[in-house]
Amino acid sequence: MTDKILTLLGFASKAGKVIFGTSACAVSIKHKKVKLVILAGDISENSEEKIVRICVNANVPYIKILDRDALSAAVGKSNKTVLGIADNNFSKKILEYIDKCGI
Repeated sequence: MTDKILTLLGFASKAGKVIFGTSACAVSIKHKKVKLVILAGDISENSEEKIVRICVNANVPYIKILDRDALSAAVGKSNKTVLGIADNNFSKKILEYIDKCGI
């Protein structure tokens, strides 16, 4: 099931609907562009605390899955630990797969 999530992340990235990095995601969340935040399992504690706090304040869902290598490979970028999904359809579908997986 995680293969489907990674595939969706790849499609979202190619469609230009993924925001990369803690700082860029923080700004986009504040501007209400991000619908879902995906955190790598091996994200630094400081980055995680910062982005989670912003997500909670803005009522944006966030999930912590896989690791930076898997997420980076899925979106075709290197060393990415925070991804913001800026599309309702992609974010809903990813959340559906996550619910099915029980992640």
